[in-house]
Amino acid sequence: MFSAVGSEEEPSAPWGWFVGLASSSSSTGSKKEPKMKIGLLASVFVGRPPVLFFDYEPTSGAKARESNRRMLDEDLAAHGFESRPKMYFTIQTTKDVHEYTAVVNTFQLGGLYRTGVNTNKWSVYWGPHPTPDMLRAMNPFQKANHFPASWHLGRKDLLWKNCYRMRRQFPKDFNIMPNGFVFPDDIQAWAQAREQNPSAMWIWKPQNLSCGKGIRIFIDKVPPATEKKLSQKPGVVQRYVDNPMLVNGYKFDLRVYVVVSSFDPLKVYINNEGLVRIATEKYSLDRD
Repeated sequence: MFSAVGSEEEPSAPWGWFVGLASSSSSTGSKKEPKMKIGLLASVFVGRPPVLFFDYEPTSGAKARESNRRMLDEDLAAHGFESRPKMYFTIQTTKDVHEYTAVVNTFQLGGLYRTGVNTNKWSVYWGPHPTPDMLRAMNPFQKANHFPASWHLGRKDLLWKNCYRMRRQFPKDFNIMPNGFVFPDDIQAWAQAREQNPSAMWIWKPQNLSCGKGIRIFIDKVPPATEKKLSQKPGVVQRYVDNPMLVNGYKFDLRVYVVVSSFDPLKVYINNEGLVRIATEKYSLDRD
């Protein structure tokens, strides 16, 4: 998640994570415990605030998560806190960004209360990319589910342009991907590449779809009508890797999850656990 960097003075308390959060104590001084309570894990970094703890959904059947960093009430009291703060999340929807029950349930299971996006008392924002005005108004304790301009990684055309720019700057280090062309601008360059490599296979993908939607693979010559149709659609075409590494004859891919905590200087933390997805049918170049 993206965290805004504020210009406020450093809080005098041992941690600054509670500044701006709705208090769980009333103005008269009498404590009113929230019905839902957040779980907290002590940070693995010295001098840093704790992080929210999210357990598995009870009906999932998964074994409850255990951690020796989980903070008890007495741990909080030792740091000067009388009770856990009441924390909020907000969800903003548009015609392209929908509300997902799994997200809402996860937040509520974690002890967070829902509030409106305009209240500015939320700690977590879930929705479309925050606008520049919203980013400027965010407090240091507030987090968003997108960092600015993340579409440069999520959109296939912009991702390829970024990769190609790095390849031009560092040709040896970035010569790790097949040639690609962004449509409709590179339609003529793609035609020339096909003439130079008549036996090559190509894969075309829409610029901003997922889950295999709209993908086309070209084994033989591309019919003129198809080429004309593709030239009018924004997308990316790449040389198809027809001899991939296989696991017992099956194609697979790897997903490695990282947390980028800083861009300058660059700090990236790699999760020890990843994901391997394996195809359900053996790889073959047969059309059937």
